[in-house]
Amino acid sequence: MKHKIFLTTKLLLTLILFLVLTVTTYSQDASIDKVEIKKDNQEIAVNDVVSVMVEGTNICLGCTLKHDKGASAQCKIYGHRHTLKVEKAYDGNGEELNYMAGWILHYLENDNSEEYITGHHNDELKIKGKVYTNARTLEVEEVKS
Repeated sequence: MKHKIFLTTKLLLTLILFLVLTVTTYSQDASIDKVEIKKDNQEIAVNDVVSVMVEGTNICLGCTLKHDKGASAQCKIYGHRHTLKVEKAYDGNGEELNYMAGWILHYLENDNSEEYITGHHNDELKIKGKVYTNARTLEVEEVKS
């Protein structure tokens, strides 16, 4: 009898654990498409791809974290890996996208972005491209001077 109760209890606990994991996984997967960022009355789904013109500073993330937070970045040995710290962003209609101000965007590596990933340290840039908001990644189409 004790053996049957033990097996029944074990089976129930396994079933409960399975259901909890299934519901948790489903909730996390389902929420990816539904999560929204709201700031200054602007909303976007985090999985959107947004055509933009962004203005910002080309910062080395390692150098910045080392200077601001004491991180042990070794850019002098391994080289700089730049990102764009957004000051202003505009959509294709010229509407300002306030929610992107302050974002740090990593460059999608391609022929148009290569020189900005390793060079142009602390330069102010205006870049036309696409932002993959869920990845905080910028695909460079054109750099304006």
